[in-house]
Amino acid sequence: MSMDDKEFDEMMRRYLPKASQEDIEAAGERVWLKLKAAMQNKLQESKPAAPVESHQPNMPLLVRPLKGYDQLVLTAAYLLQGEGRILTIRERVEKMASEPVKMGSIYTSLERLESRDLLTTRRGEVVGQDGLLRKTKFYTVTEYGKRVLAEIKDDVKEVADALDALGDFA
Repeated sequence: MSMDDKEFDEMMRRYLPKASQEDIEAAGERVWLKLKAAMQNKLQESKPAAPVESHQPNMPLLVRPLKGYDQLVLTAAYLLQGEGRILTIRERVEKMASEPVKMGSIYTSLERLESRDLLTTRRGEVVGQDGLLRKTKFYTVTEYGKRVLAEIKDDVKEVADALDALGDFA
């Protein structure tokens, strides 16, 4: 015996009470929180414990390639040799890019790089221009990050060599 849409709708009205908008929103919030927790757990489970150790010598280091901007930020942090702060990294990136850079872009990139275990942070203090001691974060490129930079450098060299081989490329 099958039920048609009309019968189904009638049964739903009869046996399931109509929820208020407040109840619907509360249920949606509970579902969202459970989904968010499940996603965070899944991310924690899938995050490699030691990305450097798991790398096979003949395999690419990164599953997802770094964006060009992230490459600049990682390079700037490397050049500052563990003394890179948000402002000094921004200054280096601006020099390399030859254009102004938004602070928010630097923050976003640093977070992305840290989440991929290419950077680590440590807390420290610096003396500000006003002579007062300020708390800050220092960014350091990890060993894994150094290996990624070396791979990027090799890739760029290959492209440059190929262009030089053309001879007429400016």
